[in-house]
Amino acid sequence: MAPPASSSGTASDAYAGTSLRLQVLEIIDSLLNSAGPELEEHRVLLRSHLKEHPWDPETALLRYLWDREQHLATPPGLPGAHR
Repeated sequence: MAPPASSSGTASDAYAGTSLRLQVLEIIDSLLNSAGPELEEHRVLLRSHLKEHPWDPETALLRYLWDREQHLATPPGLPGAHR
């Protein structure tokens, strides 16, 4: 018996959403567990966005990236450092 069809999308859409969430969580985990005092300001900023969006890590990461571009000096080695 086949699983019921979803009216909101296909199985591949659901997988893509899950895959994206896993990638976002890996990025967040990597930054929060990174060593080095030069990244502390970034970790604090990311934590604040995670507190504001506890069930939406994608939005938290997006807001962190936006704030990082707008307000923080991007340390070498982080995406966007070449700007």
